[in-house]
Amino acid sequence: RRVGADVTVNVEEEDLGSVVDDVTGGTGADLVVDVVPHTAETLCDAVEIAKPMGTIVIAGTKGHAVTGLDPDVITRKALTIKGVQKLSSSYDLAFDLMASTRVPLETLSTHLLGLEEVETAIDILAGRVPGERAICVSVEPRP
Repeated sequence: RRVGADVTVNVEEEDLGSVVDDVTGGTGADLVVDVVPHTAETLCDAVEIAKPMGTIVIAGTKGHAVTGLDPDVITRKALTIKGVQKLSSSYDLAFDLMASTRVPLETLSTHLLGLEEVETAIDILAGRVPGERAICVSVEPRP
């Protein structure tokens, strides 16, 4: 919430669908943005919580097919699904936001590692380190 979210959900402690139903009065989310890499379940969740004629943006690559996804739900809800890759104009917006200091971006960094730990950083970001969950992994050279 410190970075501007109206509602946050810890899916390990709360049911995502129930929270979305409560917040939207049962109508579902107009827009769902899935930026979680290597996790197909989040796309299934996005389809579940999107309202009819809603939009889902997939910005995190999954790396494999999505099992358990029912395409009939997508059709019944008339959902729009968009895939997004790196966009140069997005970088300009992101840099402007970072420079403005309006949003405390340091709160999004979950890991800060030295350059000698770059392999560990990659493993954490890829989800290969048990017990480690990453939002942003930063690597900085240290003397």
